[in-house]
Amino acid sequence: MKYILDFDRTLFDSLGFTQKLQEDEMLSDKSRTPEIWDEYNACDFLFQDTAEWLSSKSKEDLFILTAITPTFGPKAESYQRRKLERSGLDNYVSEIVFVIGDKGEKAIEIASQFPSNETMVFVDDRIDQCQSVKAALPNSICCLMVRDKSCVIETDFDEDIKVVHSLSDVDVIIESI
Repeated sequence: MKYILDFDRTLFDSLGFTQKLQEDEMLSDKSRTPEIWDEYNACDFLFQDTAEWLSSKSKEDLFILTAITPTFGPKAESYQRRKLERSGLDNYVSEIVFVIGDKGEKAIEIASQFPSNETMVFVDDRIDQCQSVKAALPNSICCLMVRDKSCVIETDFDEDIKVVHSLSDVDVIIESI
């Protein structure tokens, strides 16, 4: 079993970080530059279950596939790279892969490293990314991460994409298959 995990809003509490920036009156253009990670510790904003869940898996089975958002400007890539670097998650995962756009093609590249019968699990907070990976790797287990259980979820997507609220929910889905 190999796991491909999104970072923002799946492992990292982006909303909590934004709220902290607002409290500290630091929400500005500077907050989207790599230098912000000299002032804040990204590992302080990991979801509570992140480190423990990752520790329960083999490092060689874990991959982070994170998107770079070009609309954040010319420093978007270095911002995302520094955030991941400062999160400390490289100690838990085999590889951190950065992508612009859909994650399906990169998921194929990751999966190609393993036998074709290896089960791939993909977890992301965006339905379009789940759909991209499901289209690219039809036999994968795709989970839509919705951390806020009170969110209303549009359910007009492929029923093969499972909704989860925590990383332990991913384990429950895998055990039920």
